[in-house]
Amino acid sequence: MANVFSLKDIKAEAILRQLTGIHDLDWQMGKTVHDRGVLGKYKTWGIPLGKMTIITGSGGTGKTRFAINLAKALLRQPNEHRGSRCPTPCMMSLMNRVLYIQTEVTLGELKAMTRIDEEPETAQFTENFFASEARLLSDQIDIIRKVRPDFVFIDSINLMPEYKGGLGARFILEGDETHIGYRQLLQNELADGHVFFLAHYSKEGELKGGTEFPHLVDGVFSLAKRDDGLLTFGIEKDQKYRYGRTDLETVWKHEDHGVVCVSNNRFNDPEWMQVTWGGKTWGEFANQDETCRAELARRAELARREAIDAKAHSRVDPMKSDNRFYARQVAVKAAEAGVVLTPYNDPEHPTMDEIEARMAQVRRKLQPGIVDCIKYAFTGKM
Repeated sequence: MANVFSLKDIKAEAILRQLTGIHDLDWQMGKTVHDRGVLGKYKTWGIPLGKMTIITGSGGTGKTRFAINLAKALLRQPNEHRGSRCPTPCMMSLMNRVLYIQTEVTLGELKAMTRIDEEPETAQFTENFFASEARLLSDQIDIIRKVRPDFVFIDSINLMPEYKGGLGARFILEGDETHIGYRQLLQNELADGHVFFLAHYSKEGELKGGTEFPHLVDGVFSLAKRDDGLLTFGIEKDQKYRYGRTDLETVWKHEDHGVVCVSNNRFNDPEWMQVTWGGKTWGEFANQDETCRAELARRAELARREAIDAKAHSRVDPMKSDNRFYARQVAVKAAEAGVVLTPYNDPEHPTMDEIEARMAQVRRKLQPGIVDCIKYAFTGKM
């Protein structure tokens, strides 16, 4: 017999989220309001964790390029929720781990499509980008348990033998009495992760896999090509998505290095416009459009250079350069937040107390959690 509880005895659970760094997409994915009691409330945006999403569209639209772009964006972001799955105190263990299961082209072709070696800011995290050609559900789950990724991309679910052979989407997503599916995997082992399934339209323009497929996941997004060649990414017509925006689409553009988001829907959202970034609110930036773009570009370049420089220092002598490496990671976040850090007494040998003090400076400007990830590298505690 199923249990029953009074609502007053049930603890509300806030949806955890992960920023992608693609601002309009983070806004589209939705927000969560966190209540810290006397410390007040704060909002987080981004991909809802512990969930499953379908990305669908007609052949040739660019679903794979879109997914690769999203995977690379996630690769560049620190994971704020991994907790016990971060076993070693090193910067690489703080960054997101991505598994891309490609069933349509070879892994060599996938590597060429990523063009990751041409992007220094992404290439430094290549060891956290895993790829596989596994098609069987059981093989995919074994690989996930071995790699322990934060984000999984299945490209595409249509070519999985279980999908084509009659077991269908329900078996892949929910399993049965003797086989685990992706839903159980997310609930029990990847609660702080997210799985993206790429799926194809049929000739009739409908999602392949039967009418129950969309109801088994948490969101169905469609990538469609406009007459002007741009792409729109939004909730599939008549489909659900309870964690974010369903009324507006983001707009994307094919470029040589990938698919780039070119829309600015978030600037029309008063809540987003009050978010402080770089010492100003987004609203202040948006009122100076040219200044906004120039400032974003300047800070992005500064962060990229600092990250590359930090990694170069970390290779010299890990026993001596760890403090410098993480001090520079704090410097990157400080640059993003527009914080001028107090100088170190000895820049080549910063102490833990000095780094902690600068973390406190940055914390006032950033969402809670980002700096804590850096702190975890030293203490093993969040």
